[in-house]
Amino acid sequence: MLTKQDIQQIGMLFENHEKVMMIRFEKLLNSHERILVEQLDRRFEKIESRLDKIDVRLDTLEQNLTSFKQDVKKSFEAVVTNLDDRLIDHEYRIKRVEGRLDN
Repeated sequence: MLTKQDIQQIGMLFENHEKVMMIRFEKLLNSHERILVEQLDRRFEKIESRLDKIDVRLDTLEQNLTSFKQDVKKSFEAVVTNLDDRLIDHEYRIKRVEGRLDN
């Protein structure tokens, strides 16, 4: 038969065992948390790297677009200037043919 002291010792053993198991569980949990944090860090590094690449591509695209806009503007100005010159030339020819040239 168990005495009161035996029951108290068994209770203390269970309490100690519970404390040891909690400590082990916390260590295991901390280990898993650390592993998860490391995995998340690696994933975030990959994401940041990809975002940096996207930023570079966007910058390049923006530069190309700006360059294209400037090229289109210059081309348009050249076409308009050419049209102006041709109109002036045609007006001169028409006046010459009609005999309305101011000498």
